[in-house]
Order: sequence, then structure tokens, then C-alpha cells
Amino acid sequence: MVPKGASPRARRNRNPWPRRLKILLALVLMVVLVGVSACIGVALYYTREVQQEYADLEDRLVVRDSVPSLVVDAQGGTLLRVEAEYRKPFKLADVPKRVQEAFIAAEDRRFFDHTGVDVFGLGRAVFIAAREGKTTQGGSTITMQLAKRVTGDERSMDRKIKNIVLAGELENRKSKEQLLELYLRSVYFGEGAYGLASAAEVYFGKDIHELTLGEAAMLARCVRRPSTENPVRDLGKALVNRNVVLSIMQEEGMISKREYDAARRERPELKGKRMTVRTVARSPFFVDYVQKELRERFPDVDLRSGGWRVETTLIPELQAHAEKTVQRWVANNRGNRVSAGAFVIMDRDGKILAEVGGVDYRRSQYNVPVLASLQPGSSFKPFIYAAGLATQKIKPEFISNRPIRLRDQTLPGGYWRPRNDNRGQSAAGYALIPAIAGSVNLPAVHTAMDVGPGKVATFCRDVFGFKSKLYPSPSIALGASNVTMLEMAEGYSVFMLKGDRVRPHPIRRIFAPDGTVFYDAGAQRKSNALSRGVAEMIDEGLRAVVTGGTGRLAAGVPNARGKTGTTTSNKDAWFCGYTDGLVGIGWLGNLDRKPMARGVYGGRVTAGMWADVMTYARERFAPGDPGAKPLVDVDSRPADTLPIAAAAPDRSLDLTGEEAPILVSPPTPRETGPDPDDPLPEIIEDEDPAPVERAVEPAPRTAPEPPVRPRPSPPPADEEMVEVQICADTGKVATDYCPETVGERRARRQVPKSRCELHRP
Repeated sequence: MVPKGASPRARRNRNPWPRRLKILLALVLMVVLVGVSACIGVALYYTREVQQEYADLEDRLVVRDSVPSLVVDAQGGTLLRVEAEYRKPFKLADVPKRVQEAFIAAEDRRFFDHTGVDVFGLGRAVFIAAREGKTTQGGSTITMQLAKRVTGDERSMDRKIKNIVLAGELENRKSKEQLLELYLRSVYFGEGAYGLASAAEVYFGKDIHELTLGEAAMLARCVRRPSTENPVRDLGKALVNRNVVLSIMQEEGMISKREYDAARRERPELKGKRMTVRTVARSPFFVDYVQKELRERFPDVDLRSGGWRVETTLIPELQAHAEKTVQRWVANNRGNRVSAGAFVIMDRDGKILAEVGGVDYRRSQYNVPVLASLQPGSSFKPFIYAAGLATQKIKPEFISNRPIRLRDQTLPGGYWRPRNDNRGQSAAGYALIPAIAGSVNLPAVHTAMDVGPGKVATFCRDVFGFKSKLYPSPSIALGASNVTMLEMAEGYSVFMLKGDRVRPHPIRRIFAPDGTVFYDAGAQRKSNALSRGVAEMIDEGLRAVVTGGTGRLAAGVPNARGKTGTTTSNKDAWFCGYTDGLVGIGWLGNLDRKPMARGVYGGRVTAGMWADVMTYARERFAPGDPGAKPLVDVDSRPADTLPIAAAAPDRSLDLTGEEAPILVSPPTPRETGPDPDDPLPEIIEDEDPAPVERAVEPAPRTAPEPPVRPRPSPPPADEEMVEVQICADTGKVATDYCPETVGERRARRQVPKSRCELHRP
């Protein structure tokens, strides 16, 4: 203390801390007062809101869970209605004390001590989670769980504050026994069971009072993940959860060590009584597709828990027309050994407008567009040419058509020889448009080999979105790798959208039971997946397919573009294309993979089916493409403006990696053969499959006559003859994986002794 009368300098040097402390305490007090005032204001605000909701709390807990889940089409019509709720009334007095204690131990061990929010329990849960590295105990009380079922599961500060306030209001207005009863009556246990009495019957076929300690502990933990960890779905996980509850009960002194050990030794006798799920379904193939998407992409969406609304992209009128059209075309070709068909229509945003999974859902639930892995044949060639153009390995003015021999010691003669049909063998090369329009094989194989089969496979995955395994073999050019119809739809969208790509999707939006948007598909487009220039070149080629190539049956659809595809032994007949903002993928075949008749080609049958569906779709539902660049049809140009390839110098392809060089040699009768879209030219020799300008040698200007296949000498009269399918590439007996085969009648001694080993799954 400074003495009285001290100098001013001494007063300035006295201790300043008491004064500073007073100022600090004053500031702290002001902050506390402001904080308390703010908390009181927030509490009053939320209390008024909560009091309005509290009046019908019990009704809301019951009514909300009884709302069925709906899957609806694009117009709001119900496709699937799921009502899987089962409730069995009971009172808390019917629940044995041990069963009550099991739920208290599992969900809220301080239930009788807190006032709605268990601060100590929350701290303990955080500490144990930090110590064990995983969450074994929750901090939410039974009262707060009831509050959450009213306010919703949205993870926002507003909801959390409202949950806390409502929990306090519940504690003020109801007794602990009433709260526990309300919880046990309303909680969901999985398999359609709401409430403890229903769960006891569904899982164990018992009344509540008959439950053992182990069964009660199992049900107590089941409520956390009722759809995935209930005893029926995952018994192993349910047993682990049961033991956790038993450990807590012993720790809290609810049961003895002897009771704990006995309950752990229990082997539950499950009844697995699933309650009847009442459903009303239309378009079952599409509904199966939607449910598959929900299982794989949205596992938290359990339609049986009630209240969900799934809005899909399906247009019912278009779906009905597509179904009838596929059924009619299959029925009309029964005599050609066709028993199955499928179709997918997708708009420019990726929305699946119609999806025909098969002919008759009652006979077969196999959803072809979603599940079937099929060889696309020549309908895969546009992706090959796109890879060649994008990597600048080919030029649109000239693509080699010279014969190819690829060394392969596993084949007769040690070579693989892809072939064209007889009429396209001798040209030195093709321009891009005629090569696509005529579905010529050798230019596609040359393109794949110039780029590199491995790089082609990678290009198709990165640019066109293929997820299926694409084998880095030269036969990738002929569509030998299996893909799905949905993948083909995504791939063809790149050409329609001038380089952008959209992913097919059947779900537009999902609403949670509380009415909030759980998922919104939004834009599914990947911009600039392919350069616009390359996409437009392929688009022009696909237009030529329709106007004057192998897909002329689709020419009646305005602005149509597409590509045909026919695979080994006529097992698959495709037409993949688009018009005015709509992609359509059509397929005909047999689910047992048996060959169809020889006349069933993509260009002869499937293109017609495609035209029927897409004409209807375009007239009513086409979104159009306002930014599309008008193109000149190939067949409308003067003949002298068509791209005719000049002869290219003879060359061998310089390959790297595991592939051996391709040798170019003059065509021989053995090297000529069918095109996948024209497998047996001798059957249709009066038909021109591709009346576009053919590439020719520069001198003379007209193409030389193709070599004539020599007729085999007739066998002796007593020689046994057999029908055999020969792989067009290897000359061996064909397998199911050979992209091209030739049916021949041979003497038994002339049948190859081995099967094709080049084409594998």
C-alpha cells in the first residue's frame, strides 16, 4: 500500500492487478448474463414450438410409422406400395422386469436418474469410444429417441435443440414408466415388427412374458439397426449385440454372474416369421431394377419401415407400348427360334423412360437390360472408331481393309485371321462412313490394332463408361467382350450428346419419412467425355447405317442414328441408336443362349422392333436437341462427294507388348468369311446389305471382283456327313464365345479335332 502523501511517481507504481481483476470479473459477468439471456430466449422459442407438437405426440408416433412406402412413376402413379407394419398391443405391466432392464441397459442405463438429457452418459460414451476406438455405447436417452421420432433424423443444430427441448417437455409431462411404455410400443425391430410384443412373436414365436433373458437382450440391441442386424438377417451380429447388453446388465448389477453366463450360453430358436408384406406392383421388371438400385446405392432406405417415397423416371404410357411391342416381335419370330427380347429407352438427362426386362415376368424374372452380360457384336464398332479418331491413329478418309494375319501358336497354322464377307474383301481400304454403314470387319480390327487393344479397352471405360471387363484382345473390335444393355445406352449417349455422357438412372428423387429430400438425382452428365468433332464423325456414320447401311429398317424414324449387331450363331441380335434426345437399345435372343434362326439379324429384325418403339417415343416424349448441328444424310449427297479411300501403301502394323506383328497377305478363299451383321451371305445373296459407296483401288477406279470361294469336292457316297459350326477366325469347332461362325456340312473325318481356344469368356 502506498503511504499517504506519497509522490505522484509512487502512486503510479502501485500494484495494478486488483483493478484489472475487477474489470475481468465484470466482463465475465456480462458475458454470462448475455449467454444466459440468449439461452432463455432460445429455450422459450423452442418451447413454444415443441408445445404445439406435443399435443398429438402419441398419435404422430403411431400414424407416421403406419404410412406405407411408395415407389411411383414419373406421373405420380403407384408402381409399388409396401405396407409391412405389424403391431401387437400391450401394456408395460405385461413386460417382465428383466426385459425392461435389458432395454434400459442397452439404450439408457441412467434412465431413471436424468431429466431427458444424460450428460454423464454422453460423456461416458465419448470416453469409451476414444479408449476402444469404436462406438459401443450411445449417449442418446430413451426420451430423446422418442423426441427424435417426432422431429426427424435431420442432423442440424435446429433439430438437435428441438430434440433436447422436447425431451425435457416429455419428462415434465409423463412418468418414467409411461415413457418406457411408449418407447417399447413404438420402436421398430425389423421384419415389419413394431413394438416389443410384435418382435417377440416375429422372431421367437412367443408372448412378451415368455422371453428369456438372452432373447430380451438380443431384441434390446436390435433396435439400433433393425433392418440389417436383426436375428433373421444377421444372427452372428445379433449374438454379439446380445452379449454386449448382457455385459452392461452385469456391470450395472441388474443380473448376477450366474445369470450372465447362462444367458450367454443360450442358443436362440428363431421362428423367422416374416409378417405379410402387402404390395401393389406394376411394371415389375422396372420395379426390380429400382429395388436393386436402392439395395446397392441406398442401403439405409428400408421401404418396409414405412413412410418412404421413391419417385422414378418411368413414363407409364411409353412403358406399356414398349412392353407390347417387344412381346409382339418375339411372338412373330417364334418360328425363328426367338423366345426373349428386351428394350431400354433413356432421355438426354439419363432418365430411364421405359425398361422392358423380358417378355413374361410370371415365367422369368430375369431382367435382361440390368443383369444380362451379352456380346454386342458389331454394335460395339463405333466405340472402336471413336478411339482411333481420338488418338489420331486413323483418318476418316482411309482405314485399311487389307487382310490380317496375327501370329498365335494356339491356332491352326499359327495365325488369327479376321474376315469380311466376300463382297468386301478385296478393297484396299474404306472411308470411315462406309466402313460403319456397311459394318465391315477388317477396318475395325485394323483400328483396334493401330490404337492397341489394351488402350481401346481403357478408352471405352474412361470415355464411354463401361464397367464390364473388356478383354484387351484384337477381337474387341468385333464386340467379343460381354457388356450390358445399360452400358450400351450410356455409351451411345456420348454420340447423341456430341461428346457429353449421361449415366442411366431409374430414380429421380427419394423422400424420407419426415418429408425431407433424402436424394435428388439432379444432373447425371459428364461433360466433354469425348471431343465434339469425333462424336459428330461417328454420328454421321451412324446416320449412314440407317439411311443406306445395315440398319435400313429404322429409316422410318426421323433423324434416327444407330448400329446393328449380330453375334455368334445368331445368339444375339441388337440395334442400338438414338433420335432427337432419346437413346434406345433393343435386343432379341434366348435366355438359354440357344441360337436363333440364321435369318434373325440385328438389321433384319431388331431394327424393326426398335423403329416401332422409338417412333412412338419420339412423337410423344422426345426432349429434342436444340443445340444439335444439322447433318447431311450420306445417301442424299451426290455420288462424287462421297468419301472414297485411296489405296494405302502395303505395311505391317508395328505392335508393342505381348502382341505379335500382323502380316498382310493377299486374300485367299480361307480368309474370306461372313460379317457379324451378314453372317451367311450365301443365304441373302440377292440383298445388298450396305448400298453406300465402296472404297476402291485408285487404278483401276472400279473395285475388282471378289474372290470366289471354291466349291469343295463332293464326298464319297458312303461318307457320313454332319452339321458343324466352325469359328470363322480359327477354323476350329466354334464355342459360345466365338464372335463369328460358319455353319457347314462336312464329312465326319473333316471335322476339326479341337475347339476354338482364341475366344474365351
